[in-house]
Amino acid sequence: MDKDKEWERLLAEAEIRKSNREAKERKKKLDNKIKSEIRNLFLKHKVSFSNAFILHLSTKFSSDSLSNKMEIEKLDNFLTNNTNVSENSLTKFITSSEDINLTQIVKTCLNGETKDSLFYLDKIYEKSNNNIVLIRMLSLIHI
Repeated sequence: MDKDKEWERLLAEAEIRKSNREAKERKKKLDNKIKSEIRNLFLKHKVSFSNAFILHLSTKFSSDSLSNKMEIEKLDNFLTNNTNVSENSLTKFITSSEDINLTQIVKTCLNGETKDSLFYLDKIYEKSNNNIVLIRMLSLIHI
């Protein structure tokens, strides 16, 4: 009986390793796709940045393809409407894939950091599907 359980455990571990390997491969393909799209945008708008910066910028994207598509479209519009683009301006413009939540807004408000609070609020607004979601989120705050 112990041999059967050991065999099942080994099979389960093998499945987990296979699943992890496949997930890493999907992540690598997604990362390469994002970097390629960023490079193509830079070529389209005739701006040049190092591969290291493109790699850094690509880390701000998420695993959600719809969010990435919206961020790429925002980046395209930003590059279209701005002639003097720097690494710093692009880094600030592209929202990190980390979830921005109301806690950040409340903390920055309480610390008197109005500019940061409005920045986070704007990012939540951009990610919300509609204004109702944002209103519901804000209604949960009890100060």
